[in-house]
Amino acid sequence: MKTFFSLVYLFILNLTFSQTQNAQQYNCVKNDTLSIFNVDCIDCYKEGELMVRKWTGVYIDEKVYDDDNKKYIENKFPHGLYGEYKDGKPYSSFFRNYNISYNSYLIFDYYENGKLAYQLYNDFFEGIIEGRDIGMDTRVLYKKNIFKDNKIWTGSLLYPNLLSWKGARVMLATSLKESKEKNFTMLFAAIHYGEIITVSNLKNGYYFDSFGKGKVRIAYSPSGRKIEFLDFKEQFLVVVDNQYEEFNEITKQEELKKGNISYFFMNNHLYINKKKYESEEELIDLEKGEDITTALLELINDIPYIYTPITTEDVINYFEQGYWIKPKSAFYFYLDYDGKPYGIDIEEGTEKGTYTIIDYTDEKTKNIIKDQTPEEIINYLNKILKSENDD
Repeated sequence: MKTFFSLVYLFILNLTFSQTQNAQQYNCVKNDTLSIFNVDCIDCYKEGELMVRKWTGVYIDEKVYDDDNKKYIENKFPHGLYGEYKDGKPYSSFFRNYNISYNSYLIFDYYENGKLAYQLYNDFFEGIIEGRDIGMDTRVLYKKNIFKDNKIWTGSLLYPNLLSWKGARVMLATSLKESKEKNFTMLFAAIHYGEIITVSNLKNGYYFDSFGKGKVRIAYSPSGRKIEFLDFKEQFLVVVDNQYEEFNEITKQEELKKGNISYFFMNNHLYINKKKYESEEELIDLEKGEDITTALLELINDIPYIYTPITTEDVINYFEQGYWIKPKSAFYFYLDYDGKPYGIDIEEGTEKGTYTIIDYTDEKTKNIIKDQTPEEIINYLNKILKSENDD
């Protein structure tokens, strides 16, 4: 019975095979290895050479039709796309892109005379956000990546591998317009947890949007940065005003009374980040709230003190290394409830432009390194961070 249906299947395939080729010349067989995620792959040979490949179970939205690709599209049973080979290589029409290590995105490359012309794909993130039928949506191609100089010029670039975050797997897509990276969408997925967060570059800051949940807007000025926490309707929850002040002992002691100090370097000078908000209770309530999720808080926790546009490389680095900017130039020092110091404390060095590090990151001992330049301190910090990540 199974053989009978296979023969019927291939018979129908041959009837709808191509408007330009004589289907009876080909021997067509299913490629089990490349038939994945409800899209079957059929290989068609002539005298032992692969000539045509067809993918069935995939649909194309009419808005991405054009006069050239229509003849390679079959939107009647068994629904599919054709790709023609020449000398064993993709030559014209559609070829499924298998470079992504997960199947939720379906991408097809379109070739013209052996060269990649564009891509058609389904936008898995957009499908979830708009509440589409995910089962069906994953097999419909309705968006287009436009290429220039063999690179995506406008469209969506997918990071090929899954990332990880606290037990969750993370999918990453970058939106581009005229080769410029505009925003980054991340899908966090675990057994009992799912969240989509988009990070956008603003003119002088960033915008973090957790779909259906909270949002964070960060705006920079020469004197500091303002972090605005908003609910899903963009109503203000808390505003934290960060002011930058060049390092001195008075400012250090003032900040230490609040429980912690944030240091960072700017133009080879050491600064202290001073936080101002209406009340500490508000900030504590914010951290417990449903609007501002743990993932959202952690994403902004180590955001740069100095504005630089976020890139795909930065996003990947965050998940792989645990911080946004490389090298890391910000560091923290605080006293715990028992008054025990932790982190990196700092004092002025004996030579101008140098500083002394008091490293409390080891719970058993403290390490004192005298008269370090900003560059030397940054290198030291990154060695600590690398060691922590390796552990």
